[in-house]
Amino acid sequence: MAAKEELQALSKEVERKVKALEAEVLQLTEDLASSERARRAAETQRYALTLCVAELTERISSAEKELFPL
Repeated sequence: MAAKEELQALSKEVERKVKALEAEVLQLTEDLASSERARRAAETQRYALTLCVAELTERISSAEKELFPL
């Protein structure tokens, strides 16, 4: 009987570990999804800033041409 009880205890411990790992996988999956959303938002912001820099560079170039014609 002791072997059977030991096996049941081991089985319960394994089941607890599996549940803990499943919860960890779920949390990591949620963290990954959140990180991906943040990455996409950062890429969108970077693109918008790139457009802004290009526009400002063009305006500076135009102003320089007006101020210092060749």
